[in-house]
This record gives sequence, C-alpha cells and structure tokens, in this order.
Amino acid sequence: MARRPRLFAAGVLYHVIVRGNQRQKIFTSDGNYQAYIERLARYSQEIRLQVARLLSDPQSRSFAG
Repeated sequence: MARRPRLFAAGVLYHVIVRGNQRQKIFTSDGNYQAYIERLARYSQEIRLQVARLLSDPQSRSFAG
C-alpha cells in the first residue's frame, strides 16, 4: 500500500533526513557535498524555506527547517 501524501503547513518545523542505503556514504567527495549545500541554499530560497540547523556525518545529512 502506498504511503499517504504528507501535509505541509506554513510555520511548522520539519525534520528532514537524507540517508544512504545500508548507511553507505552519500557523498563520495567534497565536491559532491559542496554541490548539495549549494542546491539546498538555492532551492530553500526559491520555496522560502528557512533552514534552522544542518547536521552532517559521512552516512547521512539532517536538517530542520
């Protein structure tokens, strides 16, 4: 059974996790990670998302916004 669509509301804090399969690294180089940060910055401005905190380790990225 498919997951029901998520509801989004203005002014609500969301915790977003990006994780590799079986805890594998999701970025293989600093350039990959830098590209991710640049896209996150660009798209968060486009959709008016305020990123409150960005946590990172080699296997996952987590941010609240």
